[in-house]
Amino acid sequence: MAPENTLSPGVATISWAAGFVDGEGCIQLSKTRQPGRKHPTYRPRFDISQNNREVLLDLREILGEDAGLYANKRQVSQNRQTYSLVYDGVHALRAVAKLRPHLRRKHVEADVLLSYPERGWMGVHPGPKGYPPFLWIERERIYRKLRKLK
Repeated sequence: MAPENTLSPGVATISWAAGFVDGEGCIQLSKTRQPGRKHPTYRPRFDISQNNREVLLDLREILGEDAGLYANKRQVSQNRQTYSLVYDGVHALRAVAKLRPHLRRKHVEADVLLSYPERGWMGVHPGPKGYPPFLWIERERIYRKLRKLK
């Protein structure tokens, strides 16, 4: 008789997903400059690239958050098609929050990203005078911290 915690072949868990993300995932704050705007846009993002589409579908199912699954443009040097599973905005934050208790290698990156909504005032309307200057400094600091953790 198999132990109770043994999974059937092909059954993936959140712990498996976290291990996969530790090795293949990218947790980041995306920075976009738009013409005519004084400040950039910062947005939570979490993605995984892989040549096995089914693995990415399993991962998306385990996390239960909306994410795009895209075929990457194939390079001459590649033998196989690669795919990217992309979580953006609040979906990225929710997915990372679900993974966080099980992450080993990327737990610091997860903590930094998960601090962004409060420290970067995510979702707060700036009002007629815009955001205060210290907020732009804080957003850029979080962005740079995540880049340094790569």
